[in-house]
Amino acid sequence: ITGFTALIDPAAGGRRLEALVGVTLARGTDSDQFAILASKLEPVTEVLHLSGSPDYQLRVACRDTAELDALLRTLRNRAGAEDTETTIVLRSGPPA
Repeated sequence: ITGFTALIDPAAGGRRLEALVGVTLARGTDSDQFAILASKLEPVTEVLHLSGSPDYQLRVACRDTAELDALLRTLRNRAGAEDTETTIVLRSGPPA
């Protein structure tokens, strides 16, 4: 056993827009520093460092598209992302 985790429903806190953001880092960006910064951003719920392209996959939960837009701008302007590709999650888990 490596630990226990509490799973919180982002929608319960008003974060109904879930997305996956693929991030390609700009040349010279330290990947560890990117991961630390990204993990501290409020909408980011998971940071995955990948092999191949993109460099990272972020799971995010935003209140609306304006917050998602602000997050993408932050990733590009402050965190060292050269490019992002966003996919909106329509549903997760099996159909109800």
